[in-house]
Amino acid sequence: MVFKNSNPKSSITKILPKNQRPIDVSVLPDGTTQFICHTKLQVDAMNKVFTDRGNIPVGYEEWDKGKDKKYILTYIVMDDNSPLPIN
Repeated sequence: MVFKNSNPKSSITKILPKNQRPIDVSVLPDGTTQFICHTKLQVDAMNKVFTDRGNIPVGYEEWDKGKDKKYILTYIVMDDNSPLPIN
């Protein structure tokens, strides 16, 4: 997957510690991209990377409690051909 304004030399893996659980990614049928994070650090890193590149956050959910807690982030990934969604 290639993101708007992506720079191959910059990576989210440089921001996050290597000993964390991976961030799960899926593309939904409506075209949005969903990320399942396991820590607040991952959430903050994803928000910084995606909003800095012009993508639009459209959803946030917290699932479970304690060590099984997950944060579900949903974005509209913008590219040069995507019209800007207007509510």
